[in-house]
Amino acid sequence: MSFYGSLIDNSPAIIIAIPLAFAFLTPLIDRFLGKSIRNFWAVLGVLLAGIMTFVMAYEVLGTGNAIEYVFGGPNGMDFPLTGGHPVRITFYVDGMGAFMGLIMAVVSMAAVIYSVSFIKKFTGGEKYFTLLFLMLAANFGMVFTGDLFNLFVWFEVSSVAVCGLTVFRTNRGESFEGAAKYLIYSTIGGLLLLF
Repeated sequence: MSFYGSLIDNSPAIIIAIPLAFAFLTPLIDRFLGKSIRNFWAVLGVLLAGIMTFVMAYEVLGTGNAIEYVFGGPNGMDFPLTGGHPVRITFYVDGMGAFMGLIMAVVSMAAVIYSVSFIKKFTGGEKYFTLLFLMLAANFGMVFTGDLFNLFVWFEVSSVAVCGLTVFRTNRGESFEGAAKYLIYSTIGGLLLLF
């Protein structure tokens, strides 16, 4: 298999791994290399995820073939309580998933470019970009997931990140109220999604 073929086969996992890696490395970049490098790092992270999404979408929409990525092998692990069904995490990207991924890549690029200039006025930019990358990874996970349980997991990860972004400016009382309301609504929505 060629490098390109391997890249396409693993693209759903790579697209989610990029923002996760950048989320955890952003505070270190900020601490040891400074704010200007951190801002470049944030743009680079969303650009890499966007390029990878465009490449994957080009392949999926161009060929019409969906991409399925399975963590734990093609069959996963069989547990007796599941009735012999394999337990695994799957990502399944069809045309709709690729299109939604493209939309998220474009919107996240615009959000990060705006945020680089906006966050200069405030402290805590490394925390802001960490939450932003975590939200991006969770949103990609929701779009690419292949089963309902993992959709719920990614939904909850996204809810936590969005609450953190909502309450980011702690000097405003509306931030806490908005985050609390969002947390209640997203918890109810997550429970309705699960049941």
